[in-house]
Amino acid sequence: MNKKFVDEALNRLETLHPKIIDLSLKRVQNLLINLNNPHLNIPPTIHIAGTNGKGSTLSFIKNCLENDNKLVHSYISPHLINFNERINLKGKPINDKLLIKYLIECEKQNKGKNITFFEITTCIAFLAFNRHYADYLLLEVGLGGRLDATNVIKKPKLSIITPISLDHEDFLGNTIEKITNEKAGIIKSGVNTIIGKQKQSVIRILKEVSKRKKSCLSIYGEDWFISKEKEKIKFETKNCVEYYPFPNLIGEHQIENLGTAIAALKQLKINKNNIISGIKTTFWPGRFQLLKKGPLVEFLKKTNNSSELWLDGGHNVEAAKAIVNTIKTFKTKPTFIIFGMLNTKNIIEYLKCFVNVNVTITGIKIPNNKNSFNQKEILQILAELKIRSFYSLNIIDALEKISKISSKKSNRILICGSLYLAGYILKENK
Repeated sequence: MNKKFVDEALNRLETLHPKIIDLSLKRVQNLLINLNNPHLNIPPTIHIAGTNGKGSTLSFIKNCLENDNKLVHSYISPHLINFNERINLKGKPINDKLLIKYLIECEKQNKGKNITFFEITTCIAFLAFNRHYADYLLLEVGLGGRLDATNVIKKPKLSIITPISLDHEDFLGNTIEKITNEKAGIIKSGVNTIIGKQKQSVIRILKEVSKRKKSCLSIYGEDWFISKEKEKIKFETKNCVEYYPFPNLIGEHQIENLGTAIAALKQLKINKNNIISGIKTTFWPGRFQLLKKGPLVEFLKKTNNSSELWLDGGHNVEAAKAIVNTIKTFKTKPTFIIFGMLNTKNIIEYLKCFVNVNVTITGIKIPNNKNSFNQKEILQILAELKIRSFYSLNIIDALEKISKISSKKSNRILICGSLYLAGYILKENK
């Protein structure tokens, strides 16, 4: 099927159903009823909410399950390059033919009623998961938890809550406690919930909700622990101590994400050897990813022969802190950041994390995105924060100027600030 046809269909859907966010489950529930409730007959579901680490945790679990010879569907958002990435059937993005088939069916049954783009595409996903067999479904929450479109699932096999921090405050609340109450909405009666590393105020609320809902929690720092020990990762519970290999994903926070995944896999009784082999081969694009080839890398190598080009799609304060902590673990090398961010995000708090860090930052407008901060706005904030900076027109201009600014032929360049920017870079770098 022509890819252009698929893109046009999705664009039409987005036009008919504007990307407004009006948190409610009623529209999704009504459409699902018209579709004969496909969400009530889907593979055993692992429901994942949280602010940071959802995608990486999901990827660890998915890879380990597949190494245990399990067939695995998954649902993520947003996508990096193609929409099909969101709906993964047995390890592969949904093909265009099936996507269009389910899209048309959902649009027909919705009968022109008001619904958001995320809600109707979630219903498309449930249709796909209903009609294709798998042993497990990994279901990532889009926004919040309590009123997220994915939360029509009544009885998942397991729930997971990764680290919670401030993000999407306009919709979820302006305090960590309000946001936690929304995320805690995926805790279900009689369903075990794995809790990743959290602030104590978050733990307190999650315990209150679980007690009310009669759900058993397995909490990082209380029921299970993860740490580095020489050349291995140590996973520990009250009953056992096990050792696993270091993950390929870069950063201390990825060790914590791995711990959450192992805690979940242990509850699913997955063979340890298959967890080990799954960890070794887990990869998740756009998460402190080193770009090793492609047009952008080739362009950089022409002027800076041994420079590194990294990419990270994190867009909130905790993501910025993770980047800073990761940079500090690297060998000393001139470090430049090419930064772009949506104007719906807290740019000042994000960039504050780089104060007193030995980096030089340039800002760019995210291409093809009208909701992006522009260069002038970013540079003004960098100046106010007294962060070393320079002006650039776009990615290529930034790469050229870095080679002129730096006296070294080996620099570290990180593109970060937005998943939309990360997706654009991966597409441009082919």
